[in-house]
Amino acid sequence: MLSDKYHLNLPKGAVDSLVKATDGSPLLTDSILRLVRRGTNFYKAIADWKGAAGEDARKAVLQKEIEQLTAEARRVLLAIAFFGECSLAEIKTVVGLADIRLQNSLDELQSLFLVDAPKIIESQPRFEINVTAASLVIGQKESLAHDFARIEGGVRAARNSARKEAGQGNNPEVGKAISQALALSKGGDLGAAIETIEAALIRQKRHPDLLVARAHFRMSQVPRSLDEIRKDLRLAYDEGGRKERLFELWYQAERLAEYGQGLIEVAEKALREFPSDTQIWGRRKAEGFILVGLVRSKSGHIESAVSELGNAANELFLVCREHLVRNSQ
Repeated sequence: MLSDKYHLNLPKGAVDSLVKATDGSPLLTDSILRLVRRGTNFYKAIADWKGAAGEDARKAVLQKEIEQLTAEARRVLLAIAFFGECSLAEIKTVVGLADIRLQNSLDELQSLFLVDAPKIIESQPRFEINVTAASLVIGQKESLAHDFARIEGGVRAARNSARKEAGQGNNPEVGKAISQALALSKGGDLGAAIETIEAALIRQKRHPDLLVARAHFRMSQVPRSLDEIRKDLRLAYDEGGRKERLFELWYQAERLAEYGQGLIEVAEKALREFPSDTQIWGRRKAEGFILVGLVRSKSGHIESAVSELGNAANELFLVCREHLVRNSQ
């Protein structure tokens, strides 16, 4: 339409070159073609536009595009700029818009600023914004949303939650999946949250953080499958997972399964990783011995039951001694 408007005969591949240079922005495209209309070679026009000489002009065009947006779209744009790349569910957690208004805002933005990012699961669209546009948007955050600090804080909290779950190294793909899954779970779609993690596990096989995340979401399912949860957590440990979150979930799963030997195993593994947490894991280990003793007592193995209760008492003695030593220091 623009080439017809300006009576231009564009070279082969011009559309692809323009899209790459402008991220699909209609106003940026128009600006480049106006240079061509004034006699500048097509490829030189793109080069000049992308270079330092075109920076002020690009900002002016982007600013004009922002001014054309509705208040709701500006709010959504600011959230996406803070995220950089995110899913629909993540946007919903911070912008506070009804579904219809949010979708209308995304439709409005998609023709100007946004690029579809690769989906993790088919039902959950993802969006990203180029660095230049994001920088310009964040630079005027005060004028885009009256509660910009709350939006920024919501994005920061979402990212911190994802980092807390995805702590085994710096894997951006794992972080994206966990962040999306957390947002879906927060929005009440636990099934899609688990689907997201499972899709990520296809590409990041046996990744401990993803296995722990799946166990975390499965704990909230009704009915829950304790066998599957315990399997995920054991595999995560075998694959090198050593975060406190793993041991806490594993303890909860073994406790719900009423498996005393499992409690003892988890406590012993946790004590090797966190020797300063003797009081917490020592008590939990004693709990495991008590549970084993009760099971053996019900089976008529009284002598063995008494022995297990003696082991529990010994663990609690060690916990009390540790407590006294610490308090005396």
